[in-house]
Amino acid sequence: MDGKYQQNVQKNLNLEEKITSLNYKIQELTTHKDDFLQLASHELKSPLRKIATFSEILEKKFAHEIPAEALIYLERIKKNISSMQSIIDGIEELNSITNGSLHENCDLNQALAEALRQLSVPISKTNAVVHMCELPVIEANFSHMKTLFNNLLGNSIKFRRQAATPSIDISCSELSVEEKNNFDLAFEKMYYKIKFADNGIGFDQKDSAKIFDPFVQLNGKSAVDGNGLGLSVCRKIVGLHNGIIYAESNNTGSSFTLILPKLANNAHPEENQGFNN
Repeated sequence: MDGKYQQNVQKNLNLEEKITSLNYKIQELTTHKDDFLQLASHELKSPLRKIATFSEILEKKFAHEIPAEALIYLERIKKNISSMQSIIDGIEELNSITNGSLHENCDLNQALAEALRQLSVPISKTNAVVHMCELPVIEANFSHMKTLFNNLLGNSIKFRRQAATPSIDISCSELSVEEKNNFDLAFEKMYYKIKFADNGIGFDQKDSAKIFDPFVQLNGKSAVDGNGLGLSVCRKIVGLHNGIIYAESNNTGSSFTLILPKLANNAHPEENQGFNN
């Protein structure tokens, strides 16, 4: 009996060592990937700036000599330079999102207000209407939450129906026990469900998971400006906060639902009840 017990103990120790080793290797690979992306983004900026500069010089210096057809191609070059710069910026943003401080008392109302301020120009241009509700205070990184809300709101404005004024409804509720069971979440921990629903062009529901992958643009790259990384950024932020994000769509628009824990650690939710305690 003692021999079997010792064998089981040793097996558990060996398994723990393997898990620790694998976690270390995963972390090492992640670090190498992040370092590569940072270096690649930096190295791509220089030639891109030169292409942009030479294009401007060409246009200004030889404006009267360039045939009309050539000007069309020159304009396409400039558009692709802008698109490439947007992609590089998106990669840098995605790569820059790290754990940071996840234990701040983050008022999501303030994060939302800041996101709306940053989006004031496109909101004004499109006459977008944002219906808000009271949001909770959670343990989270304020900068991450602001970026998360900015990307979700910007996505709804960007993928709007041409004939309709963009309308975005933000709702929030505590996650029920049944919903926690559905998502396999700890029943003793408090979670909030925050939903961004719009009246935009939507997407095919079969693409609801793929939509969060990098560079995926379901409506075509030429249809809407963007680098295809916004929702990847959202997924990374939510994942760092031990949350869940999912998308749904129908004939009336799209919705993006966030499930975020109130507390970054596993403290009992009864220690801090209510939306704004």
